[in-house]
This record gives sequence, C-alpha cells and structure tokens, in this order.
Amino acid sequence: MARERDPTQTELGMDISLAGVKLDLRVNDVPISDPLFPLGSDGPFSTIMTLNGAFASGKNSVTLSVSPEAEASPGWDRHVHARFGYWPAANFPMPFDDRAFAIDVQYRFGADAPEGDFSVTYAGQEWLAASEVGKITSTDEQNMFGMSLEVGLDLPPLAWMQGQYLNPDVNMKREIVEQYAKLHSQVSAGFDGLTAALAPCFSRQAGAFGVSLEQFIELNVLPMFGPESSTELLPLDTSKSELRLYGDGRLAALVPMPLTYRNETYGEEGVLLIYFWKDQTGQWQIIH
Repeated sequence: MARERDPTQTELGMDISLAGVKLDLRVNDVPISDPLFPLGSDGPFSTIMTLNGAFASGKNSVTLSVSPEAEASPGWDRHVHARFGYWPAANFPMPFDDRAFAIDVQYRFGADAPEGDFSVTYAGQEWLAASEVGKITSTDEQNMFGMSLEVGLDLPPLAWMQGQYLNPDVNMKREIVEQYAKLHSQVSAGFDGLTAALAPCFSRQAGAFGVSLEQFIELNVLPMFGPESSTELLPLDTSKSELRLYGDGRLAALVPMPLTYRNETYGEEGVLLIYFWKDQTGQWQIIH
C-alpha cells in the first residue's frame, strides 16, 4: 500500500467482537467511549472502529478491561476479541476478514474455561508493532490487560501529554465545573459557537485523518450538530458528577459528563466526551 504513513491513505483501528461482556477500552488511559457506558453486548456483536484520532506517532498504551454483562444470551461463550491493525483509507472491510494486522487478542469464558481462556497472536505491520501483552489483573468486577502499540503513521502529537500532573481536590473540582459551564455557554451559542469552542479538539482530530479543519467539520460535525440536524444541547447539570482523572493523571473530567445533547429526529441523547488539561502556564485547555 503506497504512502502508508500518510493518514489520508491509512486508517488505524480495531476489529472488535463482544458477547456477554462490557469492555472499557482506553488508549493512553483515555476511554474510547463514555466512561459510564463502555462497549458491551449481551449477545454476539462485531464491528470495526477507526481510531486514528486516539493515537499519536510513537509508543501508545492500550488497556482493555473486561467485565461480565448482567444478562448474556444463551448458547454463546462470553468473550472479547480485539484485533489492531491498519488498512487503506476509504475501504470498508468486514470485521476479522483476511487482511494484515499487528496483534490479535482473545479472552473467552466458557463452561471449560470459567476463569477465562486467553490467547494472543502477534503478526505486525510495517508501521504498527505491538509489545508483549501484560499479565491479566483481576478484581471482583473486571479483568484487565494491556499492551503498547508503536505507531509509525504520521499522526499529530497529543498536546495534553505535555500538561501538568493533576492533584484532584475540592478546588480542582470547582475549577472543572467552571470550565464545563464556560464551554456549555459557548457551545449553546449555536453551530458557530460549537466549532469555535472545540476548534483545538477538532483540529487535532482533522490532522489525525489528514484532512483540513474545514473538511473535518463538514464531514463529521455538520451532519450531527449543524443547523439542519435537530440536535440541541441540554441544560448543564453537574450536581451528580464526580471529578475523575484520566490520561495517567493529566486529564480531568466530570462523570457523568455534563455536556449532553439530544437529537429529536432520532430520539437519541449523547454526550460530548470532553476532558480538560492544565498546560505548563497553569491554563485549563480542552483535550487535543
């Protein structure tokens, strides 16, 4: 594949299959989904996730925390099956089809493996290499394992990784509440307010896919949040949220995350996954 290092040509991602489990997937200790609602399925489910925006060039940590669903469809082993690799951009491959990958990890629970059957296959790609998977650590609620992925694609750096390590306390929670309130006010001003307020985040995401900020907004933001989308930001409510740290102590968030929205056309609600970090001058910034 020509120009594999170019993110306009390449999509880095994960094939994922789940049944009867919930999966908290994190890249560099940043949850891929809402921290309160990890990936999960009571019965068999498989898909592909494109993750260019979650990674940076160089070494990245990946952790997978697996816990059982309260209900599981009969006749299926509880399992998580994850395969990391890259493929040509604009392709729409089927999950786990016959193509190159860097690492394949399976963790299955069945009648003959009540404690879990764990297997790893290393393959490797020119611009993606996985280190040895760490040992599984278990608690009463979940099993967790991790790995490092060395990424050779030309992805932009993650600015928040240069931020301060945070010390959560009452004052920090007050500051973070203020940051969410400020951002809520900006985003409430309409589509232009949203794109202006989240420009650092959108710019970094655009760079990870090799497109301009304008192209990223047109393709990924306008359909969901544009004037014709019937999406509205809901009132800010931080009364039940707790302060939590992510990014190995460099990112702060309120959980449940308070920037929620509703799309009337589809009758669905969602949340803006926004984390804050403090730069070396002491200024709070949104994740980018």
